[in-house]
Parts: sequence; structure tokens; C-alpha cells
Amino acid sequence: MEKFFNPQSVAVVGVSDNPVNLAQGIVANLLKFGFQGKILPVGPRGGAIFGLPIFPRLEDLPQVVDLATILTPAKVVPQVVETCGRLGINRVVVESAGFSELDDTGRAMEEEIRALLHRYRMRLVGPNGLGLINMETGLALPFASLAPPPRKGHIAIISQSGGVGSHLFAWMAQEGLGLSKFLSLGNRLDVAENEVLAYFLEDPASQAVYLYLEGLRNGRELMSVARRANKPIYLHAPNVGAETAVIAHSHTASLATDERVLEAACRQSGMLPIKRQTEFMNAAKLVGQPPVKGPRVVVLSRTGGEAVVTAYACRQWGFQLPPLSPSLAELLRQRSRAGIIQPTNPIDLGDIFDFAVYEEIVAAVCRDPEVDAILLNYGPMAEFEMERGREMARKCVEQARAAQKPVAVTVLITLEEEEYFRETLGVPVFHFPEEAVEALAASRYLAARVELAAEETPPLFDVEKIASTIPQGLGFLPLPQALSLVGTLGLAVAPWGAAATAEGSSFSVRLHWRPLSALASTLSR
Repeated sequence: MEKFFNPQSVAVVGVSDNPVNLAQGIVANLLKFGFQGKILPVGPRGGAIFGLPIFPRLEDLPQVVDLATILTPAKVVPQVVETCGRLGINRVVVESAGFSELDDTGRAMEEEIRALLHRYRMRLVGPNGLGLINMETGLALPFASLAPPPRKGHIAIISQSGGVGSHLFAWMAQEGLGLSKFLSLGNRLDVAENEVLAYFLEDPASQAVYLYLEGLRNGRELMSVARRANKPIYLHAPNVGAETAVIAHSHTASLATDERVLEAACRQSGMLPIKRQTEFMNAAKLVGQPPVKGPRVVVLSRTGGEAVVTAYACRQWGFQLPPLSPSLAELLRQRSRAGIIQPTNPIDLGDIFDFAVYEEIVAAVCRDPEVDAILLNYGPMAEFEMERGREMARKCVEQARAAQKPVAVTVLITLEEEEYFRETLGVPVFHFPEEAVEALAASRYLAARVELAAEETPPLFDVEKIASTIPQGLGFLPLPQALSLVGTLGLAVAPWGAAATAEGSSFSVRLHWRPLSALASTLSR
């Protein structure tokens, strides 16, 4: 995978200067994202694009490139792949559609390409995908216009659908979430989700991984890879019903799975099953925050109504709202202006206008070992509070971070103020309290499941014990040793014995004979 994400030179096959040519979009993105390697457009008409010469053939390139991206008519792709293999280009990304997702002819072309990959020892991403992105190097291979462009960050995306992936990281940019790497699997002719996931889990630039899959190729291996993870994995697999199966098959040639099986697999392997893209967007905002390790949440709210809404959401997601410590309750009673606010959790701060008191309250909550997370519903009640409120929020967030307490903020005013909190404070900002609670619940789920990674998965077999069972110097393993080995592996073996002569046998043997013609007739039926 390293050769896919870190090439020093890229050939883009299928480029022309025609304004509606799709492959030139790949060249445009490479330039837009600042790819520092060599970009070599290839197309039979030649010419130039964006100041770069278009080479008529791959054979005309001045060097053997590290990676070739192909966006040509499907019928031409096998020939281009063969040329790549012959020239020593062993990493290929195919974005062309019209293969197994379409008909038997497309499926036959995939088999032809698979044979070429085997012959030339090549690896291929796609076909029928949107390529890949590495934000660290500026490698951006999608042919589609990426507007708004993704921002650099720490979330990796594996998506079977290129459209879902590009739409997702566009919205991530709007919500202040950054992308580290992206790979569109397409039809998964060669490269599939499991090896990409394993690569992203080892990638220091990626703190979390989102998977969008319309079908599982090897679910058991996926669980095994996920179980070893020490970072969040969000699995969105909507192809779990008869209605979606037909659409998904024509889209990327996928087979449906069962929702109950999927959720059970996620529970066992530590992945978070996602049912809505907005659910992922909310959960991802807490990436990089301390995990929510327990159910106890303290809610601070400037309005009583939002406090009620938040409390209801907390109960829905299984959170507890523990009573305030006696010292914190006394602090609230002393600071309340009219004495009309009850010192309860959620804490209704509508009667407190001194922002220094907010800092005192947050400091007390952060010191409390019985609190697992903090949720702040913030909204200035007057124009003069805006600047002071921002400073207060900054100090509260700093206190929570210093105490390693996860904190989520709901900004109850304008989108501009949300953006300020998100960009300046770097704090998870939500539109509604319910979204914040859902995100805290996702963090709690993942924190509990990440403990699975700390448990060393026992080996399937005891290699040393097996080796001691097999006599040294043997070539073909005799039946007695083979049966002993099977038993050592913990597999069921019928009672057996070994004798050097027939007289030494301690049990009778009954031989059943049947003519081969009769056996063949039985099998045919």
C-alpha cells in the first residue's frame, strides 16, 4: 500500500485537451493539491494540458513511473494494464466503469485483468472507483472536482463508493474535520478493504478510520484486523436489506449481508456500526479527545429548556447524570444571583452572568473523579457577552483538556459563532445537544471496545507443541503421525489405532464394496 500512497511519479492515462475529458480532472487535482512528484499525462491525441505535455503512449514516457491511473473506456483498460505490466509499472489505479457491476462482458474483462496482474505481479485499485488521496503529499487522484477541497487532518476514509467518500469529506471540511488519506475501492478486483484498513491502522497520520462498504468480501479477516486496532473504526454498511441489495449490486457488484450479523461482528471486533452518515460526522468530532470511559456526564446549560433536552438525550443513550458534589452545590448556591437556580445536574446557568463563575464551576467538575464527561450548552444572552463568552469558553476547554476530561460544546446561536469555536478553540462543536450526546455515546462505545486490542489474541495453534509432535527427518507424514497432529490441534478425530500386522489389530475392519457404476448413479442423483 505504501507504493500506492507515496509515489514519486504518476502517469494519468486517458487525458486529452477536450473540455469534457474526465481524466484531465485527475491532472487538475494533482496540481491543485500540490503534488510534488512528476505528473505525466498520457493520451493518443497528444497535445498539452495545464502546461504539461500529453504523451501519446505509455511507451513514450521518459521514465518508468511509480503509479499509473487509468480513466479510459472499459474495453481499452485490459490493454493499458498489459502495457503497464510490460513496462514495469506495478501499481495501477483504474477509475473506469463498465465492468462486473454492469454485465457478463465487464466481468470477463475483470478476469482478463486479474490474469495480467498475476502474470506481471502487479497490484490494482478499482475498477469503477474514484482513486485515492494522500493529504500529506498532495496525491489526489479523483477525476471529480473536489469542492470544497478536504482539509488536512487525521481521519482516513475507505469507501467502496467514490461518490459517498467525496461527499463525506466535503462535509467534513465544513464541520472542521480533516482528512488524512482516502481510498475508493470500487469493484475490489484486487485491493480490498482489509489490507487498506491494516495499512491505515499503522499510519501515524490517521487517528481514526471510516469504512463505507456495500458488501463484505472477507468478514472474518476484517474482524481480525479490527480487533488489533488501537484507534476508532467506524463501519457504515447500508447494504443489509433486499431493497438496497439490487441497487448496490448494480453500483459496485456487492452482495448484501445481514444487519444482525454485522452488528454482532462489530461488537466482537470493536468497530462502531454506523447507520447514518451524520452519525459518523458527530462521532468523528471527538477524535483526538480523551475517551469517554464511563456513563457519568455533567451538563452545563445557559437555558433551562436545553438542559431538559440534553437530560432526555443522556437517558436515551444510557448516560447517568450524577448528583453534584456537596462543594460544587454550595458554590452554585453562593454564586446564584437570585437564588432561583437549583444545584442539580444538569446545571442551569441562566441565573449566573459572571463568566468567572463558569470557570470556577468547570474547574470543580474537572477535579471530580466521579465525572466521565462534560457537555456545555453555550449561548450568550446579549451582544456585550460575545467576547467575554469566547474567552470563558476557551478557559473552560483548557481546563477540561488539562484534566483529561472529554468535553463537547453545543453553540446555541449563529453558525458564525460555531465556526469561531471550532476553528479557534479546536473544540468539538455541535448544532444540537442530541448530537453532542450521540457523539459522547460513540466515544464511550469505542473506549470500551478498544480494550479488546489490549488483550493479546491467543494464537490459533501452539506452534512449539505441534513441532514436538512431528518426528524430525520425515518427508511425507505417515497416517499415525498425521492423526496425532490433528488431535494436537484440538480437532475431533475418530477412534483409531495403528498395527504393524493384521494380527496386531485390536479391532475388526468391515469393508463395504459397491460397484463404481452404482456410485456414479447415486452421485448424479
